[in-house]
Amino acid sequence: MTEIADARPDTPVAAALQDLVLASADVDGFLHQLAAHAAETLSTGPATVHCGATLLRDKKMATVASSDRQALELDELQYDHGDGPCLSAARTGTLVSVPDVRLERRWRPYLDAIAPRGIGSILGVPLDLGDHASGALNFYATAPHAFGEQTLADAQGYARQAAASLLLAVRIGRLADSRDHLKTALASRTPIDLATGILMAQNRCGQKEAFEMLRAASSHRNTKIRDLAEHIVRSVGGEPSEAYFKD
Repeated sequence: MTEIADARPDTPVAAALQDLVLASADVDGFLHQLAAHAAETLSTGPATVHCGATLLRDKKMATVASSDRQALELDELQYDHGDGPCLSAARTGTLVSVPDVRLERRWRPYLDAIAPRGIGSILGVPLDLGDHASGALNFYATAPHAFGEQTLADAQGYARQAAASLLLAVRIGRLADSRDHLKTALASRTPIDLATGILMAQNRCGQKEAFEMLRAASSHRNTKIRDLAEHIVRSVGGEPSEAYFKD
């Protein structure tokens, strides 16, 4: 198992998760890679470990990523029952361990429902996401007592670093969205600026007067300013307008 109990930025798990952030195309891609990495990291001995990531926001719960189909279905069964070890971890911010599913008295309706799926132990590890949301990493092992004391400590350290990486991925995603929105806005503005320049040259007038001419014509023809501007640009240059960006 990767040494992860100490989740400082210079630990192997921190470096691995930072690499996942940089390699992922978007937040969703990062989350699915995170779930797969978490399942692999927490696997010990012969037990197979499945991992899901649950987020609670505005009283709504959802699995935002899973290492495999089994983890997703186990999470969704928990939501159907309205409670379970992983939901409890997400809601309370407290580590929840079920060493032996057969002997656990809490959440019996849910645990009885997953009995045919061969799950022996469950671990819910809260994710500290500040004011953004609450969440948990949900680990399901095929053997009872798959998560020992060292694994519990490792899982908490992993979750701390995972939360930090998730928030970083969200911030990067927001910056990318802002950049894309800016490009869209500039691309939409380009034909208007070009058409205004054409009208300035044709009518020997200032920018404000040329734009007012464009706006008045748009209103008279019941046509969007951008569409009319694009028509003017095409009529002069023979080609559609194009915005140029340097990445």
